[in-house]
Amino acid sequence: MSVEQNQESAQHDSDPAPYYEVIDCLYSDFDTECRLVVLGNYKQICIYVDEKSVHGSPPMAEKYLHFLRVMNAPDNELDGLDDQDFYNWITDFYHPILRSFPPLPEDFQPTLQDRLCPNSANYTLHVVDGEVVPMLDLHPNRAGGRRLYGVYIDDYLSTAFPSLHPRSVPICKCPRGTLSPHKVIIDGTVYWFKHYLSGDDDIAGKEISNYKTIAQAGLESDLRMSRLHGLVRDDETGRVFGLLLDYIDGKSMAMESLLRNASMDARRKWAVQIGYTVWRLHESGIVWGDAKADNVLIDHDDNAWVIDFGGARTEGWVEEDLTETVQGDLQGLGRIIEFLEIEDMTACGDGGIREGVGSQTPEDIHQEDEGTGK
Repeated sequence: MSVEQNQESAQHDSDPAPYYEVIDCLYSDFDTECRLVVLGNYKQICIYVDEKSVHGSPPMAEKYLHFLRVMNAPDNELDGLDDQDFYNWITDFYHPILRSFPPLPEDFQPTLQDRLCPNSANYTLHVVDGEVVPMLDLHPNRAGGRRLYGVYIDDYLSTAFPSLHPRSVPICKCPRGTLSPHKVIIDGTVYWFKHYLSGDDDIAGKEISNYKTIAQAGLESDLRMSRLHGLVRDDETGRVFGLLLDYIDGKSMAMESLLRNASMDARRKWAVQIGYTVWRLHESGIVWGDAKADNVLIDHDDNAWVIDFGGARTEGWVEEDLTETVQGDLQGLGRIIEFLEIEDMTACGDGGIREGVGSQTPEDIHQEDEGTGK
């Protein structure tokens, strides 16, 4: 099938491909090789493409190289194209393979084992005599056969929390039948699963250590912050796949639509709640670290939750020399207040978080709201 015929077939085929998604894409600006990892019906294919493999079709080679420029551009956007356009273009050639995957049983209940450790095969994309030919790649050194997920950390951390094997953690189904890799359910309780990619060992060790400190601090249970309840771990190998955190049903405070529709009273309440939570953390000797609007969730009751205790920092929110310090948290909190465009509330400074958000606690704001009928 020619390149043009394949694309036309993919666009007009009445037999749709099974549900699939690109779960990883590896590329660089140093060479022309790219690897896409695609999951469909909980079977995985790793697609390898480079300039040499598609040089048999100059138009396709040119398009591929342009897509690599898209992927290396800021926010993966260039000339009206983005990363999703690239994924769709490549995976269209693999629809026949994706359709060949047997359908899942109606009563199939996926677990994290199905998501994190699926059966996998490697393919390369070639153009031979003007025809697109996805070829099975049996090369033993291909990275696609290696684990995408999982880290190894010190035993004192990996045993500090209860652990469950990935096969014991069911994935929740989303309303439209698609599957979320983050929302899981255990014994009737919903958790947020945060995965670790291979190579994230240092990041995981630091984050789990922070959550261990939080657990030992004895902070009040109603303090609005994410907490760690367990690890997803293979006890035989010691591989830690991720964290089981509080599931907070809300939206990022950084969402433009959320902020646009928020009243000044709501913004002020969020600032007080965030400031109070961070102040309590500091009283217990704990630093938030990556203080920024993206790490605040607003739940359905219009309350602000502090999340992400993995440390580090984000440019524009905390200066490099203040990384993972109380002063860095104060700086980030001050910039959150600026981001919220709050009237009559000074940014946090050396005087402390309470001075930055005013002397009121969340309970004070709640009492005011009750008195005014808000």
